Amino acid sequence: MKQSTAMIGVVVLVAVAGAAILMVGTARAAPVINLYMTDPPQYSEDVAAINITFTSVELRAVGVNESWITLMGNSTTINLLDIVNSSQKLGSFSVPAGNYTEIRFMVSTAVAVIGNETVVLGIPSGNQTGLKVHFASPLALAAGASVNMTIDIRADNQGIHNGMLIPSMHATITP
Repeated sequence: MKQSTAMIGVVVLVAVAGAAILMVGTARAAPVINLYMTDPPQYSEDVAAINITFTSVELRAVGVNESWITLMGNSTTINLLDIVNSSQKLGSFSVPAGNYTEIRFMVSTAVAVIGNETVVLGIPSGNQTGLKVHFASPLALAAGASVNMTIDIRADNQGIHNGMLIPSMHATITP
């Protein structure tokens, strides 16, 4: 009887320890953001391309320093006309658990092809403070969470024709 009681105790101890290890492993898993970009159609027929080169993408953490966390630090060029009515995945990024208030895209260049002419577009604050998307409410990411974030970027058609990239952007976040 003592051996069977001891054996049951060992089995229970191993089960509890295994469950604790599983819970600790899950609690430490970093949240993941799957980042996409999309663009609705709104450009005149003479616009053949709008190429934007992002040098980095950063997420702003809520906290004492309200620090920026770099999601993507390599240059990526997207032609907005390639993502009209579709989306392009920029990547999946692990971030620390916490609350976030905005995402920004640092832009080095923007070039449009209008008719047969290539036009370098001016970008207000694009390479200094970035193109920012403020979230309607803080994005709370718990350990082990995964969200899909789609950034809808709409370049102003008239601005493009006047040599300026003046986008409006908003984020749609789904679990």
